[in-house]
Amino acid sequence: MLTGRVNAPEINTRHGWLNTDRAYTLKEFRGKIVLLDFWTFGCINCQHILPDLKRLEKEYAQELVVIGVHSAKFDAEKQQNAIRQAILKFGIDHPVVNDADFEVWKHYAINAWPTVVLIDPNGKVIGQKPGEGIYDTIKPHLDDLIKTFGDKIDRRPFPFKAETAESSTLKFPSKLIADDQGNLYLSDSGNNRILKLDATGQILETFGSGQQGFKDGPATEASFHEPHGLALHEEFLYVADAKNNTLRKVNLVTREIITVAGTGELSYYFFHEEMGVPVNPNSPWDLAIDRNNLYVASAGNHQILRLDLQTEQLYRFAGTGREALADGTIHEAACGQPTQRPGNG
Repeated sequence: MLTGRVNAPEINTRHGWLNTDRAYTLKEFRGKIVLLDFWTFGCINCQHILPDLKRLEKEYAQELVVIGVHSAKFDAEKQQNAIRQAILKFGIDHPVVNDADFEVWKHYAINAWPTVVLIDPNGKVIGQKPGEGIYDTIKPHLDDLIKTFGDKIDRRPFPFKAETAESSTLKFPSKLIADDQGNLYLSDSGNNRILKLDATGQILETFGSGQQGFKDGPATEASFHEPHGLALHEEFLYVADAKNNTLRKVNLVTREIITVAGTGELSYYFFHEEMGVPVNPNSPWDLAIDRNNLYVASAGNHQILRLDLQTEQLYRFAGTGREALADGTIHEAACGQPTQRPGNG
């Protein structure tokens, strides 16, 4: 029988809730299984677990309530509107508590972003798990709790009222580069597409259907998932397709979009692992061309990668994979979530 022993501390703060039209107490969720997600929106690892949370929310829609607890790492992340924009950008459906003063974080003895905490239908803490890859860990516990509590589980839905965004042509535009003719290429990341603009800002072409997905093909049919960094080389536009964990390229002559590197899955390698052999990117964020090499800010694994543009093989270039600020040789240095091309920060 899976049950908790310690009462879950309250999660209300003076900063209030987002992605819902009112505040709640944990007592109001009695009868539900509750999963708290401690996160901060600038953390790439926190972004990595969002698909797992969505999957759990969908599979256990009647039994489970997910609540985000936003414990900001930096001052700029504490602002209510900044969190609201992150909720919209990442497509978060569940309510979020603004824990700007780390009150809830401390009450639950959290030590790392992200960390999830599981609470049983009686309001007792089952346990917590830090890090990514939560689905396979949490799912068996949910099944056990459903079996243990049976008809005592409240399966009525909670009517949370999600944040809504104003209608706009662009949605969270990200990276911008220019070609030799003065045209601009813009990552319209929230709309999952790339725009070609003239110098006045008029849209000349659109690459990507605008639907979130991972599909190669003609520009009007292919799909991206939050594209960011861009780079031009000969007749190709290279794209850091961040949430697909891939590098894509647009043939500007044929208007075909194809995948250059990556399978869509997260890839990890540290210190001396996978040296000198092709690798896959992990949340690639920005790109820079130097002769026949394309350098990739691989934010999710805290490294810089190098794509050989002639062979289109992707290799490790710099960074151990450890999230840190450490100088040294390219095989000894450590980065912390690199997201901009060299020269931009």
